[in-house]
Amino acid sequence: MSKKSQKDANDASDLITDDEFERLLDELHGPAGGPESKKVAGAEAERGSQDADEVASMVLDREIVIGSVESMSERLRDALVPGQRCEVDAREVRLIDTAGMQFLLAFRKAGEVADIPVVWRAPSAELGGAAALLGLTDELGFD
Repeated sequence: MSKKSQKDANDASDLITDDEFERLLDELHGPAGGPESKKVAGAEAERGSQDADEVASMVLDREIVIGSVESMSERLRDALVPGQRCEVDAREVRLIDTAGMQFLLAFRKAGEVADIPVVWRAPSAELGGAAALLGLTDELGFD
């Protein structure tokens, strides 16, 4: 196998299937088609009065790769709380593959559909670089 073919095969293994992507989207949206209002598991949650200033926040893992997106899906889904802004601390991300980027984009879009602003705090150079390389900087909402 040529080096280019081997690289293409390795890159393809980073992608999740359409069915897996749809399942993750369903998990993000919850069974009723919208995000569920649960306490944020494994993340910092700030809850105050019912003002627009309410924030649900979480810290992303160091690695967001195909093997970790499923375990992160519940934490991310739970961070989408109706009536609250979702702040995602992305400063610790050091490794992200295409499945991880696909997952973060699905998370951002789930927030958009549910009218929940997703705000990225301090995206790491690695995350910003991957988003730029894939042309997803604007779609993810990175400033």
